[in-house]
Amino acid sequence: LGTAKAAPGVLTIVTADTAGPLTKGDFNTAKLLGGPAVDHYHQAIALVVAETFEQARAAAALIRIDYARDKGRFDLDTALKTAPLKGDSSGEGSAAPAVDRVGNFER
Repeated sequence: LGTAKAAPGVLTIVTADTAGPLTKGDFNTAKLLGGPAVDHYHQAIALVVAETFEQARAAAALIRIDYARDKGRFDLDTALKTAPLKGDSSGEGSAAPAVDRVGNFER
């Protein structure tokens, strides 16, 4: 991050290490910032704060990350056996009532 931090106009760079405790949020399936593990493709790993949008974007392009590949999990039947299902009165998971959503996609 050193090169990006030294870029013109950069005020700070926020990462999972510096942001404090982060949760998934109400409508997210992964933590808001990846690190040290990245949960999905295109998950944000840093947020550059700079004097202008252009400076932030230029500094973000300087960030380089090394990843250690992990084996993917693509078998839903196998994953279901160890999935942390919620239920009971939580309104989520296998014990929750079914939800149907119908929308007008022409709007």
